[in-house]
Amino acid sequence: MDIGCGAGLNMDFLKRWGDVVGIDQSEVALSLARQYGAVEKGDALNLPRPDEVIDLITAFDVLEHLPDDGKALREWYRVLKSGGYVAISVPAYQWLYGPHDKILLHKRRYTLGELSLKLSRAGFQTIFASYVFMFTFPVFLVQRLLTKSLNRGAGYNSAPPIINQILIGLGRLEAMLIKSIKLPFGSSVFILARKI
Repeated sequence: MDIGCGAGLNMDFLKRWGDVVGIDQSEVALSLARQYGAVEKGDALNLPRPDEVIDLITAFDVLEHLPDDGKALREWYRVLKSGGYVAISVPAYQWLYGPHDKILLHKRRYTLGELSLKLSRAGFQTIFASYVFMFTFPVFLVQRLLTKSLNRGAGYNSAPPIINQILIGLGRLEAMLIKSIKLPFGSSVFILARKI
């Protein structure tokens, strides 16, 4: 189950390992995601499933939008089978919370330790936890601090293809590194946890 599936790109990636259902509240997102598989309108705090029927839940950049993240984690725990997994990514560091987060309707940002503790309180055991996007973090940090100090909102500019290729290369390098080490900082947090 991909919670907050958006346009469905994660579903397309995940379906090589089994049946995937995308859950989202947006009819527009669901209409786009249908091309990648089964979708349902649903609420992350009240999933349309009985207890213990899901093997894996993914929630990439979803938890920070929810009014009660503890309730969401308990609900996800409820629908997971015993030994099932949850994979979560969230934005890092509450001290970076600013205009960009407000426009994106984020309620909060997290540290690695904070999210691990919330998962533990909901009954999960953390299997893997790391910051991600470490190599791009210095640029991200400068940009965020500037927009925060100037009280500017979110903005996206297209980058030249060479910049995109460099960023993709840095992402691939991180993907190789993260197989053997935890990254000490980054603009996002990623955790894989198991229902015990």
